[in-house]
Amino acid sequence: MKIIFSPSKTMKYKDIDFKSSKDVEFPNHTKALIEKLKSFSIKDIGNLFKLKGKLLEETYNNIQNFDTLSPYKALFLYDGVTFRQLEIEKFSDKEIEYLNKNLFILSALYGVISPNTKIKPYRLDMTINILNESMYKFWSKDINNYLEKYSTEIFINLASKEFSKILDYKKFKVFDIEFRQNVDRKLKNISTEGKKARGMMLNYMTLNSIEDIEKIKEFSEDNYKFSPENSTESKLFFIK
Repeated sequence: MKIIFSPSKTMKYKDIDFKSSKDVEFPNHTKALIEKLKSFSIKDIGNLFKLKGKLLEETYNNIQNFDTLSPYKALFLYDGVTFRQLEIEKFSDKEIEYLNKNLFILSALYGVISPNTKIKPYRLDMTINILNESMYKFWSKDINNYLEKYSTEIFINLASKEFSKILDYKKFKVFDIEFRQNVDRKLKNISTEGKKARGMMLNYMTLNSIEDIEKIKEFSEDNYKFSPENSTESKLFFIK
């Protein structure tokens, strides 16, 4: 069982050791993207990323000084809503090993990242076009070819649609995990709640070393319950 996950824009800079770390899978792709980004002015970056102020300055400086930035293990660098649901500080070596073995984080800058991949701080989405082709076209073949070596396994999709849409569903057995919130007797898809739930599901799978679809259906954090009536053969709905 493999798990597909999204990165986050928010990051935390925390010193950690590089024991059992690995290098990025597509260094030449990353280099090409960074070189292109370096050619843009700070105004261009602001317009592309819809940024201003200190965040714009930080993003621009990280791009220009990318070669000298310190790397971090991906699992310890990402700090968005989804990642903050992970009880990383409490994870045992066994649980970290589970993540390193099973989790794939899709990235617009790095392609495919494992939790122990050494990466540098960045800010780039799949929807931002900086080349003569979309980021989806730029990455699609290489990401899917890389994942194809695991095509005999089940893929659990906990990524946002922005990233998961790059997956070639014809090549893999994918189970999409969907979360909905019951508001005034209507099912809503509240973005922040969905992000939190995806993180809680990954945390649950990690703590319980989940390798079985039926065990995923037992997820009950934050009052979510599996909904058979809303689910399909390849799409599992959880509602609260």
